[in-house]
Amino acid sequence: MELATNDLASIRFQAIARNEGIVAEGRDCFGLGLTREQAAQRVMEARWPTLSERAAHEAAIARYEIVVEA
Repeated sequence: MELATNDLASIRFQAIARNEGIVAEGRDCFGLGLTREQAAQRVMEARWPTLSERAAHEAAIARYEIVVEA
């Protein structure tokens, strides 16, 4: 079950990192040189520092209206 959970987390994060809104916000706040993944991760860490990884993913998906395809 651990592998399945990690796979779902990876799918969620990749969908988040493809979202232009969160990436643009991350690059605006933390630097234009960031990769899409780095920008998305920094925004999630700044916005939801106390949430678990899964809860932060869910919050980002809801806030940025991201569609996750499994």
